[in-house]
Amino acid sequence: MNFIRTPLFVHITDIHKQITEHERLILVLKDKTASFSFRTLDIGTFFFAKRACSSDISDNELVASFDGKRRYFLKYFTDYLLQMDGSDLSKGLFYSIIKMFLDWIDQQKKIFDLSDKDSMIDAYRRYSKSLVDRTLLADTDEDNLAAHTAKQYQRYVAKLIAYVFDCHEIDISSQAMQVQAQHYDVPVLPIAQEDHQKTYATLLNVFLEIYRIVMQGADFPAHFQSVDQEEFYFYSGFHHQTEKQHIQFDMHSYLSKYSAIPDFSKMLVDFGLAEDSEHRKRLRENRNQAIRNLEERNKDKRHMERERLASYGLVIGMLLFIAQTGANLDTAQQLQLDTMEILPSTQGRRFSGTKSRAGGKEVQPEFGVKFEPVFRQILELRAWYIQDETCIFVFPQRNEIQRLVPIGNGKLQLLKSFLQRIFPQMVWITPQQWRKHVSSQYVELSDGDLLLEVEKMGHSLDTAKKNYSRTSFKDASQQISQFFYELREVAVSQTRTVERIPVQMLDETIDAQASPVGACASIHPQPEKAIGFTERAPTPNCQQFEHCLFCQHYAVHADDEDMRKLLSLKSLLGYVKQKATDLIKWEQQFGVVLHRIDEVLKELSDTYENLRDHIFSIQEEVESGDLDAYWLNHFELLIDLGWIS
Repeated sequence: MNFIRTPLFVHITDIHKQITEHERLILVLKDKTASFSFRTLDIGTFFFAKRACSSDISDNELVASFDGKRRYFLKYFTDYLLQMDGSDLSKGLFYSIIKMFLDWIDQQKKIFDLSDKDSMIDAYRRYSKSLVDRTLLADTDEDNLAAHTAKQYQRYVAKLIAYVFDCHEIDISSQAMQVQAQHYDVPVLPIAQEDHQKTYATLLNVFLEIYRIVMQGADFPAHFQSVDQEEFYFYSGFHHQTEKQHIQFDMHSYLSKYSAIPDFSKMLVDFGLAEDSEHRKRLRENRNQAIRNLEERNKDKRHMERERLASYGLVIGMLLFIAQTGANLDTAQQLQLDTMEILPSTQGRRFSGTKSRAGGKEVQPEFGVKFEPVFRQILELRAWYIQDETCIFVFPQRNEIQRLVPIGNGKLQLLKSFLQRIFPQMVWITPQQWRKHVSSQYVELSDGDLLLEVEKMGHSLDTAKKNYSRTSFKDASQQISQFFYELREVAVSQTRTVERIPVQMLDETIDAQASPVGACASIHPQPEKAIGFTERAPTPNCQQFEHCLFCQHYAVHADDEDMRKLLSLKSLLGYVKQKATDLIKWEQQFGVVLHRIDEVLKELSDTYENLRDHIFSIQEEVESGDLDAYWLNHFELLIDLGWIS
């Protein structure tokens, strides 16, 4: 085809650019892995319905397929890309997934109107069915699509349609068959009663402190305490100083031990600096900036740090709700306000005020009146968080374009990482474990009355029989879970002769040959296993970069770039594991790599104590999609191949 459009190139960071000719628009973004280090996202091509047809189409046919009614949809598609948080590469990934959807639309006999909401919902419904069908194909079929990948495609399309037509994502996704993610049938490890009580009490402590800071306008720092007497003074904590030259004076991790910013003389002693140290001026600057930041947060009662606290408070509130009601995670995420009334019950009184349509059926979780004051505080925090915006969900969060959506699993993982960082002794309990604990309590307290348990939990009798009626369930699940827990330990122990194998750490200013997992300290690489690794450890070679971690020449810089590389590879392997059919073989091949990554990161944080919070901050960014360019490129390739599940 010789048809040529006059392109209008706009960089994807130019969010204030006034764009009127979307049919000419090509967005440009940085991509180190692409030719000339940039990549183009062609928006204008989607105006032509026959672009997705076979290559023998004539120029006249292509031009004739131009559909001006698509301008509305493509304008909002462009706006969404420009306003998205995250890296340029994550925006490129979103574009690629939407492109597949639009290509699918134009390959159908049925004509869909991109400017009409009902027509696009119909397209979404049919596209969803095609995704589900592809997940059911044999693995050997070239059209097979992994369930996790299909689910991501489906969700991104629903997000965009909801944005274009100004509605909630649930309004779109509820119209179609949803892809069911694949899970290994591994029983949930029971948690001791004492741990349930301690974790619940710790979560409640943190929630009430967040409520005090946000709703009562109290001053920072927040004082978080666990029931194990662990303390953490929260000045900021979610985002940390990133300038490399200042990292040795990370105020956030230092101040977490103090209820007030210490005198400068004490800080000099704490950091081991002499009175005439050349770093004295830099430390004073860091301290002064911390004081200014603290004053800003305490003066501005809607400071972004207070909003961030409120957001995490709602996540904790959702966990407290699940712990009290036994609701499953989907129910809690889709929970809506309803009657808000207190009803009589066999135990005196119970509170009923919410409803959810998770799983296609309406359920109304209930809890004892003793929890009502906490639930009222959750609702007050919610009202403060959403302000005057309309939101039907009890537990909302803001997505990448600041729209209110149900709290997602990613947010739960961020909370888990944060709490485990500040309270190392706290046992993290998943929503599934909270629900199973409530169910088991009902069975035990009712002398095995499964009908009472079914009435309380809202699932079928078959489910209750399968999960809660066998007295040996706890013993069996502990044994099976322990097997999977020990699986990696066995795999790792077979690859080394010592428990800890050191890694070379390079100063940020030292040049070395870069690699996707760090650096190579050798000028003329001759890969060889580091001392301490056995024959069963992965053999280093200069083409399979994850195996560089086992090489004697492997080194790592204590900087953002190398930490992001390691955390990106770790994240990618987590996705790949979900596709594994032989977990024993997977642990032997990749579990040992994950262990080595954790070992390197631990050595970094042990050597540079002020890096611990910084590693956590970068992990948050990676989990939000901001991967290192090399591994993000692999991530996209695996999606295209249907290997991520």
